[in-house]
Amino acid sequence: MNNLSLALLAIVFWGAAPAFEKAALKDVSPGLGLSIRTMVIAVVILTVFFATGQHREFSHTKPSTIAILAVGAISAGVIGQWFYFAALKGGEASVIVPVVGAYPLVATILGILVFKEKITWFKATGVLMIISGVFLLKWQR
Repeated sequence: MNNLSLALLAIVFWGAAPAFEKAALKDVSPGLGLSIRTMVIAVVILTVFFATGQHREFSHTKPSTIAILAVGAISAGVIGQWFYFAALKGGEASVIVPVVGAYPLVATILGILVFKEKITWFKATGVLMIISGVFLLKWQR
């Protein structure tokens, strides 16, 4: 399967997930919803991790790499996801999901500031389009 096909499948599954999550969040708190979601992900990922032999790679992984991945997990998988679930529980999925989907804006800015990536016309245009989209959704009422 080529990369574009994989990306399109990711869009389908990522796009469908908020509908399930929004429906479930009617009955549970964002914290419980996030806990259940995380437990299911952990079981599936660990099963694949061991079944495919990827666990052998772990012993060769530098502690600093593990620490950086842990910070990313806490940032996105705990804090960001909790805020997302809290917003999704009380807001419209058709507004919350695209606004949260603007996270590449932060990643782009960090890439430029932290990793000294070049600012190109395309990046600047993309950032302006993201900001415009968030404003359109925010003030649509």
